[in-house]
Amino acid sequence: MTALSNTSRLFRRYVVVGLRQPVFGFIFPIVFPVVLVIFVRSMFQRVADLPGFPLSSYTAYIAPGLIMLIPMLGAGYGAGTLIDEIRSGFTDRLRLYGVSTGQIMAAKIGFEMFRILPAAVIVIGLLAFLDAPLRAGLLTGVFLVLVMFLWSAAYSSLFYLVALRTLNPQAPVAMLPLALPVLFVSQALMPSVFLSDWLRISINANPFSHIVSAASTIMYGEFDAMLVVKGSLVAIGMFALLQIPIHLVIRRKIGK
Repeated sequence: MTALSNTSRLFRRYVVVGLRQPVFGFIFPIVFPVVLVIFVRSMFQRVADLPGFPLSSYTAYIAPGLIMLIPMLGAGYGAGTLIDEIRSGFTDRLRLYGVSTGQIMAAKIGFEMFRILPAAVIVIGLLAFLDAPLRAGLLTGVFLVLVMFLWSAAYSSLFYLVALRTLNPQAPVAMLPLALPVLFVSQALMPSVFLSDWLRISINANPFSHIVSAASTIMYGEFDAMLVVKGSLVAIGMFALLQIPIHLVIRRKIGK
C-alpha cells in the first residue's frame, strides 16, 4: 500500500474510534466554548460601552478568541489514544505491515483537525446568531476553519510530544488546563489597551494572540492580510519546531 493509502486508512480508523467515545474529543470542544459565550457575554457585555473599546459589541470582540479556543479543548485525546496503541502493541503491528511512524502521526494530526469540525460549525453558528460579524458569510467561516486547522496541528503537537516522552496516559490529561492561561494571557477576552504593561508583553509572546489577530481580521474591521499571514506562519512554525523532538522521540519509542 502507498503512504497516502496507509495514512487514509489509519485516519478513518481514528475517526471511527473517536466517534465511539465522543465526549472528550468531540463534545467537550462544543460545550466549553458555548458556556463561555453565554456567561462571559452576560458578565462583560457592558465593557463595550467603555471609551476606547474597539467594537460596539462585546460578543463580536470575543468571537475570534472563542472560535480559536476550540482546537485547544480535548487536544489530549488523540495523544492519549496513541499511548494506548503503543502499550497494546498496535503500533508494532502497524510497523510489521509497513506503516511508518510518519504516516501514523499524519493520520493523528488529520484526526485532530477533523474532530474540531462539529464544534466549529456549532460555535460559529451560535456566534453569528448572536450578531457576531462574518465579513463574507460562509466564506468567512471557511477561512476561520482553515486557521483552526493550522492551530489544531500546532497545539496538539505539544500534547503528542509530552505523551510520547512520558508514555503516561495521565500526562496529556494533566495538560488540559493549559488552555486557560493561554486564553487569558492574550487579547481574546479584553483589548490589550485595558491590560497592565507586563501582561501586554506576555500577550506579544503568546502564539495564540497572533492566531486570534488573524481570526479577528478575517471576521471584521479593516482586513489586514499580513495579520492572517503572520498568524498562519506562527502556527506552521510552532508545528514544524515541535515535529523535530517528536520525530526523535517516536523513533526511540516505536521506530522509523
